Amino acid sequence: MSLLNVTVRKAVLSTASISPQASIYVTLKLQNVKSTTVPVRGPTPCWEQDFLFEIDDVETGLLIEVWDKGMLWDKAIGYFWAPLQSLQLSSVESDGTWFPLHSEVVMENGQILCTRNPTGHRILIDYRFELPCDFTAHHGADGKEIQS
Repeated sequence: MSLLNVTVRKAVLSTASISPQASIYVTLKLQNVKSTTVPVRGPTPCWEQDFLFEIDDVETGLLIEVWDKGMLWDKAIGYFWAPLQSLQLSSVESDGTWFPLHSEVVMENGQILCTRNPTGHRILIDYRFELPCDFTAHHGADGKEIQS
């Protein structure tokens, strides 16, 4: 089992399609687990919220959804599919990576393949697999095993 650490930092949303009064939040979906940030007003929301997920299957991915909270119903602003296979082990937090948001989630046989059709919106996310606690006790900073 692995631990995935996700920090939702901020977003830059097109002011042409987002009201200054919009209440924006992010939903993270991974292996039947859903986590949500607090809503933040405006087209440049900043959350700086951390989430930790236990991962059983690294062949899956993280679905990032950005929403505008409405009075009666919420409106999807964009999506990004982040496959987990490309992530590295790290104990160091980073500034994150800007990801483009898309308007469509592509699925096949109930599995997400990707997202497509860029919206012009972007989100800054830092996500990485955490090193297990006992890994650092028996390995150096370079990840190589320490001989006792």
